[in-house]
Amino acid sequence: MAIATSGHNNIYIYRLADSGDAPLLRQFRGHGARVSSLSISADRRYLASASDDGTARIWNMEGLDTENPQLLRWGARFSVTDEQLIVSELRADSPLYFRGLRSGDTIRRLRWVEAPPTKAQVADANNGYRDTESPQEMIRHLEENDWRTPVTFTLTRGRNFEKSFQSVPAWQPLVSLVISTDREWAYWTPAGYYDASFEGHRLFGWQFNRGLYLMPDFFLAAQLRASLERPNVMSRLLNAGNLEDAFRLSHQESPASPEHAIVSAHRLRPHIQLLTPQPEQSVDGDKLDITAEIFVRTGQTLVPPKAFANGVVATHRVLRGIESVTRDNEQWQKHTYQWQAHLPHDPKLLIHVIASTDQELADEATVELARSALPKRGRSRLYLVTAGINDYHDRQVQSLDFAVNNVVQLKSTLEKRTSQFYRSQTLALLNQRVTRPMWEMAINQTANELRTSAQPDDLLVIFLSGHGIRDPEDDNYYYLTANSRLSDVLARQYNDCLSFADFSRLADIPCRKLVVLDTCHSGAIQPLRQRELKAAVRVLQNDMIMTLTASQGRQEAAELREKNMGRFTFHLLAGLNGPADSDRDGVVTLPEVARYVRAMVQQESAGDEVPQIPTAGPSDLLRIAHIPLTTAQTPGSANSQAANPVPTSPRTRLAVKE
Repeated sequence: MAIATSGHNNIYIYRLADSGDAPLLRQFRGHGARVSSLSISADRRYLASASDDGTARIWNMEGLDTENPQLLRWGARFSVTDEQLIVSELRADSPLYFRGLRSGDTIRRLRWVEAPPTKAQVADANNGYRDTESPQEMIRHLEENDWRTPVTFTLTRGRNFEKSFQSVPAWQPLVSLVISTDREWAYWTPAGYYDASFEGHRLFGWQFNRGLYLMPDFFLAAQLRASLERPNVMSRLLNAGNLEDAFRLSHQESPASPEHAIVSAHRLRPHIQLLTPQPEQSVDGDKLDITAEIFVRTGQTLVPPKAFANGVVATHRVLRGIESVTRDNEQWQKHTYQWQAHLPHDPKLLIHVIASTDQELADEATVELARSALPKRGRSRLYLVTAGINDYHDRQVQSLDFAVNNVVQLKSTLEKRTSQFYRSQTLALLNQRVTRPMWEMAINQTANELRTSAQPDDLLVIFLSGHGIRDPEDDNYYYLTANSRLSDVLARQYNDCLSFADFSRLADIPCRKLVVLDTCHSGAIQPLRQRELKAAVRVLQNDMIMTLTASQGRQEAAELREKNMGRFTFHLLAGLNGPADSDRDGVVTLPEVARYVRAMVQQESAGDEVPQIPTAGPSDLLRIAHIPLTTAQTPGSANSQAANPVPTSPRTRLAVKE
């Protein structure tokens, strides 16, 4: 029997004793503030903790029944062979594993301090410290010395000396979890591999200390997403019990040195220094020059960087020069870029510069600016391109009742209620017209027109209603066209589907862009219906294309039979007609609609087995961009558009072959 207790931000596991002191079995370290609660899993494999640092963490409890002090303290077993201390066994979740030790390594020397050193001892590198190369004495020290004593390990692997490291017998969490107030979440391991919600990869990151005289370097997990985000691995972590086995269960090759993943990614990522504009700068015109220096380590390839003003891509990118420089005693290439940004009609501006290497290691720099005066605003243009499918050629693809009506109602609402702000141009593809060639023709036509004439306040809206799926292998998201075949989809053949990577052709158009997805209906294709949308959404948001989705991906987007449309679209239309106007200024903006739809859909679905929660982003852009959509209706008629749907014919649902 054992008991878990906390001492401020540490956790200790003691074996209960009939008399005398209870022996300490294991100590856990990782929380950054007071531990407020502890709970054991039903199978007693894991201990969960919550802390004032805002995180919950899960700790591995396996192996507590052993009497071996080496395994309890260090998660390792040591043996003496030919007068050498060999690591004969090593747990993949142990303190030493995450410092780089591996089974078969030879420990050559241990060094430690007998007691906390005085200032005089610190000044003398050898005074107050002890070391030994005796295998027997090293084993005794590893088994008996104070748990708080840091130990420096010197080791060899084969014939090569490895870099020395210092450690204490303190176990790290198997995984940590943080959830924000708006339900964004992140779930990560000490090695840095993680999974996260749509924008959860911006909730956490890592700090690298650069010495006594340099500021530490902090970067978000989002900047290393391509290297570290592994949802398939993370979903298997609790079953596996350690990261190495989780990689194996997900059929992915385990990294040779997972403990170095963060360090390697940090070392190779680019660095941006934004020269202009500066935070104190006031903007009084409709254009702005942006200048940045982008540092890339010699040998890395820089992808052409991008700059944005409130999500509107800056144009006229010019490379002013490249030169070799020395930073932190290493060689870098400094690229100096300049852009011209045409500014949308917003009182505040968020300037983004984003740079990435061909390995998808990224950096970003932002600055928020105030406008000293807003130029007079005229009517802009609204381009609406929509697709909705109820009936599919392949009868194995389950038909839908309301996808077409969703499109018709949204088109009608925007055409009627946006005239104060926009001159509308709409294109609706319905049912059999929604093919890949027709869609590409529509997108190319719109893109070509906008590319030569777009203004920063113009708004391109793309709305898709129907079946959406995610490829289980590469996370790419696809919208099924009318002639998509289920057999092709299950065989991962997507030639007849729309890929969200195709929207990259919109990236260089200097206007606002919004993609609205109502594509994961109840009755969606099995077995792929409950897959994450986030990969597709992030493809769009990388180009500052704003997104509004019906659900978080693993949730079904319900259809309201009594309303003759999807739940998400029903509340979207209702909000556009006025109720979303939270500040009562008579104008319904995109941020207001996003908040309204999320609240209403979440509230209405609270009793469902899986609540439906829409998403909107990028959050920092929605926070600052004032994007008008419609004028609010007078009280009493807010739901008039949603209450008069286009009738649809009844149909018999067809079973889906799995």
